[in-house]
Amino acid sequence: MTPDHFYLAPLQGYTKVWYRNAFHTALGGADKYFTPFFEEHRSGGFDPRLLPELDIELNSGMTLIPQVVANEPAFLIKAFEAIHAMGYNEVNLNMGCPFPMLVKRNKGGGLMNQPDMVRPMLDTFFEKHPNALLSVKMRSGLDDTKQGVDMVRLLNSYPLTEVIIHPRLVVQQYKGEPDWDAFDAMAQLCVHPLVANGDINKTVDFELLKNRFPQVQCWMMGRGWLGNPSLAREIRDGILTEGERLINLMKLHKAFHQLIMSQKQMPWQLQNQLLMQFWYYPALQMENGKRWFRRLGKANKPETYHDYINEVMW
Repeated sequence: MTPDHFYLAPLQGYTKVWYRNAFHTALGGADKYFTPFFEEHRSGGFDPRLLPELDIELNSGMTLIPQVVANEPAFLIKAFEAIHAMGYNEVNLNMGCPFPMLVKRNKGGGLMNQPDMVRPMLDTFFEKHPNALLSVKMRSGLDDTKQGVDMVRLLNSYPLTEVIIHPRLVVQQYKGEPDWDAFDAMAQLCVHPLVANGDINKTVDFELLKNRFPQVQCWMMGRGWLGNPSLAREIRDGILTEGERLINLMKLHKAFHQLIMSQKQMPWQLQNQLLMQFWYYPALQMENGKRWFRRLGKANKPETYHDYINEVMW
């Protein structure tokens, strides 16, 4: 039986290069990593604040797929060519992000009801780069699941590497439940390899979906994996004890903390922001975790942060 593959979802602000590097070196278990999305900067190129995300050294040893948002061919082509020149072979087109300001500009999830924008963009892209490796991450629609079905039919015309489907409508953002019936309808039509994404927070969530969709071999996990960094290992090898999970979490934290603190040019305010983002999802799974998370944010210097982590976690 072909083993399942697990992808760490790109969560804007959370799965930055520092987190991916620490995760890969300390725990591993992800078959693919994705950058947070790149958007065209007002200068006409990449937003310079995002360029460290593509540092080859910091991403060494992992399969990393840079992600972009675009609604016209020029930037998609420009982004692919620049990313390819850096040494990355594949690009992911984000057609699912529900951030309202992005959707309003017909980017990300705002493309889900815009086939007349997607078609010429992909036509021109593949005319320019017929052998390019391009995947798509999408939703089940903007405000109607029929839009997702129609988009799958459109995407079937292009040589995509895979299609990642999060079966929520864009207007839902991250609220409500994923619509796996909608995923089923799209899966039956899709000719490309499929990746399922959405609320796989525990081993039992994966098992239920795997039983329903045995043909799916690839799974993208985000909030559940950040909350429990042992999640993919548990799916593969069996449930861990709370103590074993905590050991893995602290192993990851140690690697992440060391990497952040090694960035001497980074002010403590920014370092603390990144460290806080690390703890957001794990804290949601802890007793009184939200209160602890708020208190942790008041650490005004590295020593205070370090002492507080030791006091609470051990």
